[in-house]
Amino acid sequence: MRENVTVIFKSFERQKMAKRLYENLQKYYPGVRVVIADDSRKPLDLQGDSLTIIQLPFNSGLGYGLNQALERVDTPYVMRMDDDELLTVRTRLGKQVEFLERYSEIDIVGFCVLTAIRCQNPDEAVSEFTRFSMKDAPKPLLIPHMTRVDGNHFVMGKVPNVYVARTDKIRSIGWDSNIRMMDHQDFFWRASGNLVTTIALGTAVLHYHNPFDRYYQRFRQDVSGDKEYIIKKNKKF
Repeated sequence: MRENVTVIFKSFERQKMAKRLYENLQKYYPGVRVVIADDSRKPLDLQGDSLTIIQLPFNSGLGYGLNQALERVDTPYVMRMDDDELLTVRTRLGKQVEFLERYSEIDIVGFCVLTAIRCQNPDEAVSEFTRFSMKDAPKPLLIPHMTRVDGNHFVMGKVPNVYVARTDKIRSIGWDSNIRMMDHQDFFWRASGNLVTTIALGTAVLHYHNPFDRYYQRFRQDVSGDKEYIIKKNKKF
């Protein structure tokens, strides 16, 4: 499995979290390739035989960082994560890659997320994504929202921001480099009608928030520019 998947994520001012995630990935899948796009003030101090770090200008943004990381991927599958997430025994990445190989019409498999603070059941947390049918997107979904693919995979218009996908399909959509923080909704908005996304019930990735870091939150919550840009862009459709 590790020869077929590259994990990408963006690091910003959270070195401990980036290091913890890299070690976590190597624990579950030793030797899996990891590409980190880092736009922190201080370069990320981390080394590994299967690690590539791309140092970017300070506060370049998620969209730009993820695109830079994606350029370095040469495996057929890519896993997109955030630096405040961790794999668990219920992530079952290999099973999801097998699912993609079995169903050629599916492009993305999203994982259920267990939020550390709220301790919500990851399967129950999926309910918030059932409303994203993308009915107002530029293109209708290729397969109707909530279509059941097998025993635990359902088609979704949008899934949490941790998923494994076909690299060429993700590359065909990419992220808008003009969006600094609010990349997630925009990605699936543009993917609608082009890619087929599913959620894998029974999986779990741990999401560990850091709400008390005021310096980080100052940048994380600075989304006014993104909102204005996205509104103007969507008016073109």
